[in-house]
Amino acid sequence: MTLDVDLAIARDIPPAEESLHERLAHDFRDEFEGGDRPPVTRYCLRNSAFGFYAEFLTPLVGSEVTRSGHRNVTKRILGVSAQALRHLDVLMVSPRAIPLSLHENPVQVLVANPVSYIVQKLLVHARRKSDDRSKDVLYIHDTLTLFAGSLPVLYQLWCDGVRPSSRFSTEPPPLLLDRRPPDGHRGRDCKQRLGALRLLINSTAAPAPVGGG
Repeated sequence: MTLDVDLAIARDIPPAEESLHERLAHDFRDEFEGGDRPPVTRYCLRNSAFGFYAEFLTPLVGSEVTRSGHRNVTKRILGVSAQALRHLDVLMVSPRAIPLSLHENPVQVLVANPVSYIVQKLLVHARRKSDDRSKDVLYIHDTLTLFAGSLPVLYQLWCDGVRPSSRFSTEPPPLLLDRRPPDGHRGRDCKQRLGALRLLINSTAAPAPVGGG
């Protein structure tokens, strides 16, 4: 089995003294896919027994194909290759801060709120492959089941936050974690996964912008 983590990253993050790619290089290796430029890239944990990897995603602006006929589906941001996806910006609306104490320095990870998660799945449903659509329906079902006791709260979040935000209207967070639950095997290799997540968080913690105070 594999465990992957998606990191949504804003397109307009200011440059940093040390790129994300440099921060990842010690514990993660690049795996390239396809012929896009820059190529779709998986950042795989070195010496991982269970196939942990991370991918960076960013909102798609404009068409997937340029006027010259080239695909416009990836973008280099802070040294990493991010896949540009339609409607990804909705995941970055009103994220939830989740505290994680994986080591001596607790951190907060921003996770897509359940309303944005469901809305994004519905918006891209028609574009997805058949197998992926089936998985997305299952994920939506699981999310609604998990938050069944909070539906009035979720409805208010939809009315006040997600629906009015056709795009990110406030300063976007530099990184937003969207973890896909693995199919089955929940709880297996928990310590290894948390260790991999700790390395990823350490590597992707937002560095100070160049010239910042």
